[in-house]
Amino acid sequence: MATPLMKIPSRPLTHIEAGLSTLQSAVRAQDWLLAVAQGEALTQQAPHQGLGWALLGEAWMGRGNFNNAAKAFENAARLMPSHPGVWLNWGSCFEQTGQTTQAL
Repeated sequence: MATPLMKIPSRPLTHIEAGLSTLQSAVRAQDWLLAVAQGEALTQQAPHQGLGWALLGEAWMGRGNFNNAAKAFENAARLMPSHPGVWLNWGSCFEQTGQTTQAL
């Protein structure tokens, strides 16, 4: 009998985990329209998910909407205050919108 190529997970993904996975894939593929749609839906369903907010911020940055990205990163920073990438991206949003004082 052949050995399976994939290990079957011990438990199915939760709805939120599946949403995060789909969102992360869309961001990696730079499919910004899908990523924004997925991120908006996910953050409404699970506003406590810092990673969802951070990925939504990246998606908005990819679309060039730095004001919406800044709002998403603000939420991510509140939920994940020790994540340096969130702070860096949030500062980049301020820089892109000419708000250099806030970027510091």
